Amino acid sequence: MAQRVRHDESGAWLHVYNRGIAKRTVFERTDDCRYFLAQLARAVRAGWFEVHAFALLTTHYHVLLRSLRGEAWRGMRRVQNGFVRHFNRLRRRDGPLFRGRFGSRRIRSERHWWNTVRYIDDNAVAAGLARDAASYPWCSAHHFAQARQPKWLTTEEVWKWVAAAGNGDEHDAAAYRRALGDGLTETERDLIGSRLTTGDDGLEAVDDLIDAAPDHVRAWMVRKARLADGTRTGMRIVTADTVECVVAAVESEWDGRVLDLPGTRRSAWRVLRAGILRSLAGVRSREIALRAQCAESTAFADVRAHQSALQASQIYADVAAECVVRALAADWRRRDTGR
Repeated sequence: MAQRVRHDESGAWLHVYNRGIAKRTVFERTDDCRYFLAQLARAVRAGWFEVHAFALLTTHYHVLLRSLRGEAWRGMRRVQNGFVRHFNRLRRRDGPLFRGRFGSRRIRSERHWWNTVRYIDDNAVAAGLARDAASYPWCSAHHFAQARQPKWLTTEEVWKWVAAAGNGDEHDAAAYRRALGDGLTETERDLIGSRLTTGDDGLEAVDDLIDAAPDHVRAWMVRKARLADGTRTGMRIVTADTVECVVAAVESEWDGRVLDLPGTRRSAWRVLRAGILRSLAGVRSREIALRAQCAESTAFADVRAHQSALQASQIYADVAAECVVRALAADWRRRDTGR
């Protein structure tokens, strides 16, 4: 089977990660962590990439890097292979240590970049390895919370993020701690982490939807609605509860006026809720049915009706676009500021 092509070019931002085979421990002791970081530093000095954030957990790692010559994957392959040889040699073992090639996700927007830094910083806390990211020694958050950082760790972009978040001047360790705050909630981790399992399709469009023109939002909804065949739902962009609240608020603002749904007697607001739950929150028909207190077949048909209505009714499409933008603003703008 052919391997997936790496999307890498000079200047590209990449979130790189991998996990031990069968979820086994790969960073068993301090020397393991030090050796992996030494390999990263070596790749940085060789000019393969810049490292902007990282976290080494017992079973896996995350690295935020910027490719310098379109071959970051070669540098990371050397880092990982060198670490595996080191690990096996010391333990007199043979065979693979990681579950395969490292994974990578292209980062195309500031929102995605900010949330990736927060996600990487929060890994040790979520894993129960530390009370806060700054106190965990094997992540970049620990170094940013100190007075000095390693020379191989590129810091300027992260300091700009800290300052932009309104937490103080650049290069201020206390400001970085304030930017970290209380870490991510479980819902935020779930939403941000979903990008690691759903691929890159549509990420750039999603990040631009809040400020997009109505026609752009409508086109995005139509494309997402075509996934209503039940095969996959795509990325969870906002929470299902947010969608429910937003649709309820918009329906209330209509104050009893009829939202037309051409060609069907179905409830327009139920169809709208089902369609946006599917496309924006990644909710499957079974959960939509539970939320609407209807049969699963009815929920499935509602999602199909949403797809048709987007193309048949300009008014319906405009209302749906309003709901999408409000839901994105409610969930994403709050996370962008780290509050």
